[in-house]
Amino acid sequence: MAVLTSIAFVGVIFVVLGLVLVGGGSGSSSHSGSGGAGDLVAEAQDAVDDNPNDAEAWEDLAQAYSANGEGEEAITAAEKSVELAPDDLNNVQTLVALHLQQNDNDAAIEELSEFTATHPDDSEAFLQLGTISDQAGRTELARLSYQKYIALNPDDPTTSSIQTRLEELQNGGGAIPEIDAEGDGGGQSGN
Repeated sequence: MAVLTSIAFVGVIFVVLGLVLVGGGSGSSSHSGSGGAGDLVAEAQDAVDDNPNDAEAWEDLAQAYSANGEGEEAITAAEKSVELAPDDLNNVQTLVALHLQQNDNDAAIEELSEFTATHPDDSEAFLQLGTISDQAGRTELARLSYQKYIALNPDDPTTSSIQTRLEELQNGGGAIPEIDAEGDGGGQSGN
């Protein structure tokens, strides 16, 4: 039963990451007009050209590229967004979600590890790092991240589920089954 709770919890994290990609960002991307994702890329690129130091414009461009199925371009734009606003977890979450869409758990873990190193009090980042590390089979990093999350959020309702999963890991519990991390549920990011 505890394993099912943990798996359900991990599923919620990936849904949240997917929502960051699909519905997150500054909201400056407009879905008006009859154009498709290509038009969104053009609009977002125009915004970046007008404001090349605007992290939100770069994040919107990353999301537009992702919606258009251009994963590498999306990652490049998201990296620029993180470079411009390294303290904004939302930008990091977008980049992490893009790496997960490309099935690059190591890159996603690296991004979150860098963020947590400079933001040691951000419990949400530790929770996501623990979850993704757990899913990738990196149990030691998952354990450390979960422990940090629990230390930062002892009274959060999620903490009991995390504590259960942490105990499973400490008792040699298996890794959480792999979870598909599609951002919008409708597109394929096949390799």
